[in-house]
Amino acid sequence: MKKRLVVFASGNGSNLQALIDACAQQRLHAEVALVITNRRTAYAAERAAQAGIPHRYEPLRPWLQNGKERADYDAYLAEIVAEQQPHAIVLAGWMHVFADLFIERFYGRILNVHPALLPAFPGAHAISDALAYGVKVTGVTVMYIWPGGLLSYDNGPIILQEVVPVYDDDDEDTLAARIHGVEHRLLPEAVRLHIEEKLEVHGRHVRLRP
Repeated sequence: MKKRLVVFASGNGSNLQALIDACAQQRLHAEVALVITNRRTAYAAERAAQAGIPHRYEPLRPWLQNGKERADYDAYLAEIVAEQQPHAIVLAGWMHVFADLFIERFYGRILNVHPALLPAFPGAHAISDALAYGVKVTGVTVMYIWPGGLLSYDNGPIILQEVVPVYDDDDEDTLAARIHGVEHRLLPEAVRLHIEEKLEVHGRHVRLRP
């Protein structure tokens, strides 16, 4: 039986596409059961439609405009996710920080991808920050999400990392292109290891099962 994935995305959805392709090519014995976006312009919704995957557009703003709290929105999303009974929840360019109530409900099943070698360059501007700092290498990190607010997204146990070189003539676009290419390989592989139960978490350390 294929494992079920719920994918959250806010933008182009290229990492979503990498997961869809990995499933179609049977490199990942899973199916994307649901895609959730929070921006009307997110091309991830079109990618889901093209693949015949159910999609929900669930923006935060209407909740805030109606006097609700961010936690109310997150609790609502948690109910939607729970209905899918997912084996993994993948944040593929999801620009929203979940409240701890969401993370705790699905603890150990939420994976995130970040365009840097954490703990270097956390946050939303990792690629431009790396260029500004003048590093010679950056990379990609796939990790589990821990409770703990904003820092939880870039502070969970690391599943996989890979180095990406930074060249003297790089700008944000050229560096981002190389980073995204690595993300598209690393994220499906991390999801595969997770759903095949090949990972053990010991504190901050994630190890392959013997």
